[in-house]
Amino acid sequence: METRKKSQEVMRLRYIGSFQNIIGMDFNGEGRQMSGGLACLWDNTIDVDILSMSFNHLDMKITMKDSNQTWSGTAKQDATNRRCFAKAKEEEANLGELLKLEEVWWSQRGIKYEDKEQIENVMKELFERLFKVEETIDVKETMDVIRGRINEERYAILNEEFTKEEVLQALQ
Repeated sequence: METRKKSQEVMRLRYIGSFQNIIGMDFNGEGRQMSGGLACLWDNTIDVDILSMSFNHLDMKITMKDSNQTWSGTAKQDATNRRCFAKAKEEEANLGELLKLEEVWWSQRGIKYEDKEQIENVMKELFERLFKVEETIDVKETMDVIRGRINEERYAILNEEFTKEEVLQALQ
């Protein structure tokens, strides 16, 4: 498997894990300054014969001890994976910068109110502007549409003033 650990770190797993057999190799070539390499770990239920190995690959023959089933395996270091990982890290940093800029953008466009009285006053002004009485247009047509749809009891309820508690409950 490809790992971000150097071979010395991988070898320490022998003492903490259940893997009695470990091979670790550091990467070679492009990107070697980056941490990591190849590692192969197995327990005593498997026999592994190393056929060939280098800093960038490991060819092996793997045999299950209980069934004698055999197959071959190759682990190789892939510069593409490292480049993708580096690109993902770069994009993550770019995203972090964009999120900071977005936060600044929003903070510059609004005032943060924390005091309940300030919030109440802002909301009151907003709704007063939204629902101010203006010149009525097409009153007859509007009345024809709603006639008979609102009874007197409902009309009385709709015309009641909102209490402070109702407004606060609606905003929560």
